[in-house]
Amino acid sequence: MTSYPSLTWSWTAWAAALALAWVAVEAAFYILYWRPRRAAWNAQPRGAPHAPARLDAFNLFERFVKAGEAGPGYANLDAYLTLWFQGLPVDQIRRGNMEELMAYGFWYRTPAEMEAAGLGHVPSEMVDALERSWNHKFPSGYTQGARFMSHLWDDLKAHYRPFAFYIFMEAAALATWAAMAAMGFKRRRVGEIVYYTRGLDGRPNAGSNSSSSRSRSSSSGDGSSSDASDCSSASSSACGSDSSRQRPAAAAPVLFLHGVGGLVIYTDLIHALTILGGPVIAVDIRHVGMRLR
Repeated sequence: MTSYPSLTWSWTAWAAALALAWVAVEAAFYILYWRPRRAAWNAQPRGAPHAPARLDAFNLFERFVKAGEAGPGYANLDAYLTLWFQGLPVDQIRRGNMEELMAYGFWYRTPAEMEAAGLGHVPSEMVDALERSWNHKFPSGYTQGARFMSHLWDDLKAHYRPFAFYIFMEAAALATWAAMAAMGFKRRRVGEIVYYTRGLDGRPNAGSNSSSSRSRSSSSGDGSSSDASDCSSASSSACGSDSSRQRPAAAAPVLFLHGVGGLVIYTDLIHALTILGGPVIAVDIRHVGMRLR
């Protein structure tokens, strides 16, 4: 009689197979999704220097200088410059470095690009204006290796998170949906924006308030006519103004915008808002909630 090998796996074999499968899923997520998305988010605009279409850099710089002159005693110039140059001592921040910062900060260009656009003299004139306004003289020359904060040019600071993390965040979002429904919220969507509302559907309108106030005023406890008969002999404008004064104003809704982590970590606070009794709108911002888009 022919014997066949057993096809039954032990639990350790199943665990090893599942672990290998999950490693493959994570590798595919990293290679096929995360790296291409990060490269797309990290890319710089092509072609002409990227700047707002209606940018008026001269006017913007003039306002910047005036803002500094309006409160000269409120700013610590040394700390301000050191912060911008990532800890570089002020005495090492030279004119050439400041000209680079002016070209980036107000024109979104390098000095070479300013020169090519026929604006090579502008950064130097801007530094002259700052020296007069700040009563500070920058040493001539250029400090090699000095770097200023240029977030739009710097490499995107994004840390990889495993696919399992995003599965957990999606599960948390589903739990949030259930918790919001339990608190009486309705889930709505406008395009890619998801938000929850409570207390908006049943808000009183002008017609129902007006009719109910008229019915209450037309009959008193002893069955006699009261305000209705008075209104028949008074002007309609006067009666209308009395009715509007009796009508309660609808409460403005509370708009709740969550921080990093999503609505799930704010459910206690949202519940406290519902106890107040007014309408609430809570927006679920997907990327701030650390979920995939």
